[in-house]
Amino acid sequence: MTKSGKTAKYAHGHNPDGRFKEGHCRLGPPIGFGTEHPAWRGGESYDLGGYVRITLSPKERNWPTVVHDAQSNGRKIKRSHLTWNRYYPDDAVQPGECIHHSNEIRNDDRIENLIKMTIGEHVSFHNRER
Repeated sequence: MTKSGKTAKYAHGHNPDGRFKEGHCRLGPPIGFGTEHPAWRGGESYDLGGYVRITLSPKERNWPTVVHDAQSNGRKIKRSHLTWNRYYPDDAVQPGECIHHSNEIRNDDRIENLIKMTIGEHVSFHNRER
């Protein structure tokens, strides 16, 4: 009810579009996103191939091999690519290139274990091994 006795058109503290007005949120202050969120667990996850994917900070999202799919929304990259790009900033992994793990362990992303190759070279390398 309004002060004049009429039925309120909107709930108290809401805008006409249904959002809370600033300072009127029933749930308390904003909880934050990414590293500021209380449920943040480091931003690492495994993809179906067994590679570790990392959630990037906004400054690092411009690298060419950042994953652009519905779930990650351009925020994730393979940890091996991230390691390579940070160690060799002038030789970042480009589309059509990949990182080979020399000991064949997909989550061992030490720089001494990583070799940058084109996808064709990588396929040829594994075909020769077989």
